[in-house]
Amino acid sequence: MQVKRFVADTMQEAVARVKADFGRDAVILHVRKVRRPGLMFFARAGVEVIAATDGRPSDERRAPARAGQLAPESSGPEGAPAAELAAARAEPAAAVPAIGTRLTAGQGALARVIDELLAQEVREDLAHEIAANVRLRGSAENFRDWEWVKSEVRKELAKGIACSDPWALAQEKRVHCLVGPTGVGKTATIVKLAANYALIAGKQVAVVVAHSRPLAAAEELKRRARTLGMPVDVARTPSELERVVNSRGGFDLVLVDTAGRSPRNEAHMSELRAFVEALEDPLVHLVISATTRSRDMLDIAERFGEVGASRLIVTKLDETASFGAIYNLCRLTGLPLSFVTDGQDVPEDIAVADSERIAAAILGGNADHPA
Repeated sequence: MQVKRFVADTMQEAVARVKADFGRDAVILHVRKVRRPGLMFFARAGVEVIAATDGRPSDERRAPARAGQLAPESSGPEGAPAAELAAARAEPAAAVPAIGTRLTAGQGALARVIDELLAQEVREDLAHEIAANVRLRGSAENFRDWEWVKSEVRKELAKGIACSDPWALAQEKRVHCLVGPTGVGKTATIVKLAANYALIAGKQVAVVVAHSRPLAAAEELKRRARTLGMPVDVARTPSELERVVNSRGGFDLVLVDTAGRSPRNEAHMSELRAFVEALEDPLVHLVISATTRSRDMLDIAERFGEVGASRLIVTKLDETASFGAIYNLCRLTGLPLSFVTDGQDVPEDIAVADSERIAAAILGGNADHPA
């Protein structure tokens, strides 16, 4: 994989440079606003784009993973059985002994870093599992080395966070559907995805709002998508959704925005299931806020798993300083993380998920957002 930083005055200029260097198969990893060099108040605003290419023709790229499976090259656990996920939502039946009682003298650096995991709301049983794995690889001398211990714990964290391959994700399905609870930022996320797929990947993108009673958010989505030159349709019934998506057969990608649903409202979930089932072989992303409590995340993942959610998008990373719940979610569900977002700006505040960056953020607290 080749990764390169591009800085330009405008997004259009940055995209042109990406395509000139990497071609149309480039994938955006991150975008942010920057201040370009200048004297005092004459500094210019600019855009920084981090883009990548695997340097191979499209037909030689990795085959996409099937829905619900990890890509072969992804690290992390296989999908957890429903019973295991349900059990994981509950607190451990017995209290876990304090970390100091489970480490021998001389392993103080490990105790310290595991205490940091607990402070970051990594589940206690998972934190001790990480400690056990690190202990198998270390010596007494290693456990006195803070940097060695932190590096090994970071590796363990990254192994538990599976991430979707960006090229496989772009090629895997034509229809991507976003589902999730209310207030998690699905509509803003779908605009960011649409903008990046269109601007960077050069794809023809269509957007569909699937909701029996379209709200103001749907009007905002329609307005923002149209500024990007993308058609927006509204489908009020499952049959209408099927018809609309089929009518967009000439588009490379169709992004379907669904209404936020309470996972505990059976009527709402039944309506959502009907909309998703009207789509032919969609890739369903569960959108969930990083500010959600860990136990609630697991409950949400289990319930939305019943409507076919097979990928995760975590939003609002800029609204929390605790990232351990993301590890718990990925580790216990086995679902790959596809994207993360950390703000409202379009198309900047979205990035392809990176397990190493998320692991580093867990150990670094709010020092570095993993997006």
